Amino acid sequence: MSLESQHAPRTVKGKAIAELQGFTTKVVAGDAAATDIPVAGIKTTDTLQSVIEFKPATPAVIDRTSEASITSDGNIQLSTTDTTSSQLTVSYWVKPT
Repeated sequence: MSLESQHAPRTVKGKAIAELQGFTTKVVAGDAAATDIPVAGIKTTDTLQSVIEFKPATPAVIDRTSEASITSDGNIQLSTTDTTSSQLTVSYWVKPT
């Protein structure tokens, strides 16, 4: 590979592959509404894709993305829903450096 090709602008395909490499999904324990929920590795510069609640007792699967936000590095919050007895699947895109 020549030096020129190593520094050539990324192709559309290359950009898509790089973005997909930053897609991350983690399963975390729920918590009370408006409480920090730890998500290891998530940063305020990342973009939430989805937050799905799994209620084991019902069983139910509920999309909570509309009320979710990254409040600080390592934490998300749900604004109104208590998910204390649930598991959350949090998917997000890591902002490329």
